[in-house]
Amino acid sequence: MNAFWHWLLTVTGTNNESGKWYAFWSGFGANFGELTLLAGFLAAWHRVNCHAKGCWRIGRQQVAGTTLVVCRRHHPDGKPTREHILELHRAHAQDDRIR
Repeated sequence: MNAFWHWLLTVTGTNNESGKWYAFWSGFGANFGELTLLAGFLAAWHRVNCHAKGCWRIGRQQVAGTTLVVCRRHHPDGKPTREHILELHRAHAQDDRIR
């Protein structure tokens, strides 16, 4: 059991090997910066991820009246079809001709 504690104190850097806390910050404690970067990445991903449960797509459109951001597939209005885009284009072209 004594060997285990010696190993644990050495791995975590809490032994007074080269001075107080030196081994901790140069060993085990150096991982705190990496954990901070990982937590920041996960927080950013949660912010831009589609809020539909189980969807891993990037959310690009906000649902009207809420703070939810969803992908095109889960948006309540759906994504515009080719025919709908052509219809809008033709209506716009006719408006220009009338003027």
